[in-house]
Amino acid sequence: MSQTLAIKKTWIDRLREEPATVAALAIFLVSAATICGAWYFELVLKLSPCPLCLEERLPYHVVIPLSLLMFTAALARAPA
Repeated sequence: MSQTLAIKKTWIDRLREEPATVAALAIFLVSAATICGAWYFELVLKLSPCPLCLEERLPYHVVIPLSLLMFTAALARAPA
């Protein structure tokens, strides 16, 4: 009986049970939105970024794939 209940859990149920998964997803979404906003100003509005703005984007390029990796690992219940 417990196996059938475990199979019926959706990914939303897993998100409710594991706050680390929600945190990794939130970090991914906020970081991706920040970079997309910067690219919007650069590519659509044709505002050239200053050198400091380009340097400030570097941590986002590291955090985005790492948070996505943490999210997928938490959903797959990878061992700590």
